[in-house]
Amino acid sequence: MIRAKLRAKLYLPNPEKGEHIELILRRHTLIMFAEILFYAVLLIVPWVLRWFLMEHFSIIWNDPFWHSVLYLGGSIYILDVTLFFFTSFIDYWLDVWIITNERIISIEQKGIFARAFAEQKLYRLQDITSTIEGFLPTVFHYGDVVAQSAGAEQNAVMKQIPGADIVARKIMDLVENSKKHHKE
Repeated sequence: MIRAKLRAKLYLPNPEKGEHIELILRRHTLIMFAEILFYAVLLIVPWVLRWFLMEHFSIIWNDPFWHSVLYLGGSIYILDVTLFFFTSFIDYWLDVWIITNERIISIEQKGIFARAFAEQKLYRLQDITSTIEGFLPTVFHYGDVVAQSAGAEQNAVMKQIPGADIVARKIMDLVENSKKHHKE
């Protein structure tokens, strides 16, 4: 009980009276796995290039000047790949969508030092759609959920979340309950 309250306080910004968390959504784990695989392949490139130069261009590799230049270039390359990986990881980890019984809160990381925060009241939503497109999203059952409102507010787009169709149905149920609650 204490852990649930602490978790709600950590995740729920500006809670309203009687509001509680229904769902906390993040991107599917497969998305980060694909990113890790991509950056792992990029990290292998300098080692393959080093082997290729040692085998076929040993004169260049044995020259002290070019040896130092190649090591410096390889170090800069590995540092850049590592930096881009951590930027991608931060974007993955800090993107979160919180669905409560009153609203949808979207917290999305935009780069390393920028964050976008948006919220929509459930009773204002008019259409909830889920899309699962592609081979991997179909097999691993993840996709996008878009919550559209009638006003000038921006649509809430939850990207690459697991069980997108189930989440859309759950949000529709919450919207109906919220509209009933606000009519009374």
